[in-house]
Amino acid sequence: LVKVAALVVLAGFGWEHRRRTVPRLAGGGASARRAFVRLAAAELLLMAGTYGVAVALSRAPLPT
Repeated sequence: LVKVAALVVLAGFGWEHRRRTVPRLAGGGASARRAFVRLAAAELLLMAGTYGVAVALSRAPLPT
């Protein structure tokens, strides 16, 4: 469930990029770039955490 929730949050980040950040980048400006970098960094951290959860789940022993 944690992995699914993380993937849903990642989809939310993608939607946020489309809705807010990409139009601001089209307008230009340093603040738009900072917003993009900040959101992208948070997205990458969450993605790394999601991969970590996936690896931990693959290493967990099967229930008996």
